[in-house]
Amino acid sequence: MKEIGTVQSISANMATVVFDRHEACGSCRACTPLEGEKQMVAKLKNPVGAKVGDRVAVELKGKSMLSATAIAYGVPLIMLIIGAVVGDGLNRSHHIGEAASALVAIGFALMGYGILKLLNPLFAKKGEFSPVICDIIESEE
Repeated sequence: MKEIGTVQSISANMATVVFDRHEACGSCRACTPLEGEKQMVAKLKNPVGAKVGDRVAVELKGKSMLSATAIAYGVPLIMLIIGAVVGDGLNRSHHIGEAASALVAIGFALMGYGILKLLNPLFAKKGEFSPVICDIIESEE
């Protein structure tokens, strides 16, 4: 997936890039919303040496995007299913009731989101799911 943005600032080998937000972004939150969520800002690797004011192409490889989506939705879903099975087992053995069983399932789903939150620094460090500036479209010079 490619997006076009404008370099707002440079720090070492990183560039802060501002984009117009598209519907495809959904509620991804990989970028930070600006101006009522019409624009997004992200701090990205700058291997092409873009400068402040440059219009740049930013890319997140398709494989990385699919993997990130699978992890973001899959982990909580799997935990929800595990929670539903555990909750049903508790309901059958200890008669906790269906509402409590559902709460167990929701609790497991929330643990799935917690696991993702804990793993986020590891994903960020690897940079595997991070978009990268791949080309300078229009230089400020």
